[in-house]
Amino acid sequence: LAIMTCGNNEWVDTIDRQINKMNSLVRSLIALAKMDEEQKPVFTPFDFGDAVYDTAASFRGLCSSQGKQLTLNVAEKIQFNGDESLLRQVISILMDNAVKYCDPGGKVTVKLIRGRQIRLQVINDFSDTDHFQFDKVFERFYRSDKARVSDGSYGLGLSIAKASVELHGGRLRAKAPERGQIMFEMIL
Repeated sequence: LAIMTCGNNEWVDTIDRQINKMNSLVRSLIALAKMDEEQKPVFTPFDFGDAVYDTAASFRGLCSSQGKQLTLNVAEKIQFNGDESLLRQVISILMDNAVKYCDPGGKVTVKLIRGRQIRLQVINDFSDTDHFQFDKVFERFYRSDKARVSDGSYGLGLSIAKASVELHGGRLRAKAPERGQIMFEMIL
């Protein structure tokens, strides 16, 4: 309506961006509230390997545009009984986080390994691991100092991801597998 009456201008664009940010925040808070109410997801069998590959591969263009390398090492034909939509959202959150905080010119690696458990590892280059607060990263609204720029996020993604994984009886953790790297690992 504002565009029709005022035309396309900076004021209307600013309001539109703020509305989109608030809508995103509200959706995230609703998702967290539903998880807090312990609503059970709908579990059905699906190919987890395909879900990981498809979701992670959709970040190739973003990585390429930022001069970052994406490597996928995804085991095939891993059947899992879970909420596919919810787990694809977790993968997307982990990928978004890895690309966003990967060092310039760095590498993002995705590994899906099947052993006694299913392990999804999303690893990115991050030179400042000494100051990364692994114990706080899953707290709601937590954002590292590097992330305190206005990028439209509110520090809810990893909280949502952790709650979603826990609904599946799994664990999500963060650690530094090597100096200069951060890894988020989902264990199902």
